[in-house]
Amino acid sequence: MKVVVAEYAGFCFGVRRIAEMIEEELAKGGELFALGEPIHNPIKVEEWKKRGLKLITRASELPEGAKVIVRAHGVPKEEWEVLEQKAGEIIDGTCPLVRKVYDRARYLVENGYFVVIAGDPSHPEVKGEMSYLPEGKYAVFSGKNGDVPDESFKRDRKKVGVVAQTTLSDKLLANVVTPLIGVEELLIFNTICYETHRRQNSAKELASRVDLMIVVGGKNSSNTSKLYSICREIVESNHVESAEELKEDWFAGKNVVGVTAGASTPDEVIDEVVRKIKSL
Repeated sequence: MKVVVAEYAGFCFGVRRIAEMIEEELAKGGELFALGEPIHNPIKVEEWKKRGLKLITRASELPEGAKVIVRAHGVPKEEWEVLEQKAGEIIDGTCPLVRKVYDRARYLVENGYFVVIAGDPSHPEVKGEMSYLPEGKYAVFSGKNGDVPDESFKRDRKKVGVVAQTTLSDKLLANVVTPLIGVEELLIFNTICYETHRRQNSAKELASRVDLMIVVGGKNSSNTSKLYSICREIVESNHVESAEELKEDWFAGKNVVGVTAGASTPDEVIDEVVRKIKSL
């Protein structure tokens, strides 16, 4: 059985950046807190916790004067303000490409556009983006299951600007944008991360020439879930967080198996999955 790994898989720029920050801080010793999971990979986060990283869910939980790192997806404005009051040191692990979405959204509001955020309203990144925009000046549409702008939305607004969650798929962005065609003035910033584009396109290409795809990454990872969704539309696919979840019967009669991984998946986890598949 042949195993082929997608050309682009695993840690993206933003995740690698914050991972290096955490590794550097843990090596120094002392307490380090993280507001929310720094990245969406339970295996890596658990490893960091064993080495001393402490997770908090709200900024108010941070001890006075403590050192804290902000997750790659960023945090809402109100949480950041609490951190500024309580933290002895803030290490900003927010991905620069996520910051770019904030900047684009603010630009749109300042120039009179109603902002449409294409993304999951429950996702940490989108929550952060929403917090920096004035009430009544934006709306969020996921692009899933008919969650898109309707005719009345388009009719009532003359200037609409669009930004996208960095980990959104091209298909979902298109689902949100298409109904807006016809708005008098429509400005679209395609803020889907180039790393996301690479992984999705690479996964599509590989899925088209294998008998089975294995998608590796956190079940809580938006970009990994989208890779899985893309792959299973093309070929039989399974989503695992680790090699331990692989099942031998998946590979019966399969000659070529493709492997891809989300942007929060460490290289060592991908390598372990590949080794396990080859041993079956």
